[in-house]
Amino acid sequence: MPVVVGHSRFVWCVQSILAMSRGLGIEVVAEGIETADALRTRGRTKYQGYLFSRPIPNKDYESLLHQS
Repeated sequence: MPVVVGHSRFVWCVQSILAMSRGLGIEVVAEGIETADALRTRGRTKYQGYLFSRPIPNKDYESLLHQS
């Protein structure tokens, strides 16, 4: 079964992982965020994925950091 954002099993699994991480004091980074719908699961504070940027070479990443 493909992982589909919004599918009840997927949502339950993500919410369980986030609850465990909060209880253990572990920071979570959501990976593979490709659509705005993927941001709807509560509890995450950091994200990474194509929604924000395609993969880029290190040299381009470093220059991007200096621009902000």
